Amino acid sequence: MHHYPGGEALTAVAALSPSILPASLAGRLDGASSGSMGSGGGVGSWDWNSELQAFGGRIIRGRADEAAAARRSTEEAERAVLRRLEDSERRVLRCQEEEISALQRLLSNWNAALDTRFERQSAQLEAYEKRFGEELVKAKEDEDSLRTEMQRVTDETASAHGRLREELQEQIREQVQEMLRERLDALQVEMVSSQEQL
Repeated sequence: MHHYPGGEALTAVAALSPSILPASLAGRLDGASSGSMGSGGGVGSWDWNSELQAFGGRIIRGRADEAAAARRSTEEAERAVLRRLEDSERRVLRCQEEEISALQRLLSNWNAALDTRFERQSAQLEAYEKRFGEELVKAKEDEDSLRTEMQRVTDETASAHGRLREELQEQIREQVQEMLRERLDALQVEMVSSQEQL
């Protein structure tokens, strides 16, 4: 068996998948790797070696380019995923900020409404207290006035009763005196009549 220069490279390239190498080139590589070339195939084997090395280099470069492209695609996909995640986080944060802002506005408006209601109720309560105090003072004044009026009426009633009693006593006294005078006159008349009869 003849050993051609670059035979190892031919064997390695021949071992590649048939889907990568053309069928005619794959058959020739099989023949070259098995030593089917003649003794005068040194120059031909050398040409094949150069061509196969160049072809292998192109394949390696192609694979490297594919790997680099795949890596770039992966990195770009990762960056896209990161951008989407960042966008999602920003949207979530923005939504949270909007919700917090809306909640703060709601609480602020509710607090203001409660303050206004408490102030109104406090003002009403103060008005009720003031009115109750005024009514209480007025009721006390009315009570004092009524007590004074009752005392006056009582005094007037007592005074009128005293005057009435004195008038009755005076009338009774006058009637008694009148009766006594009439009785005395009658007695005098009877005494004069008796004396005349004697």
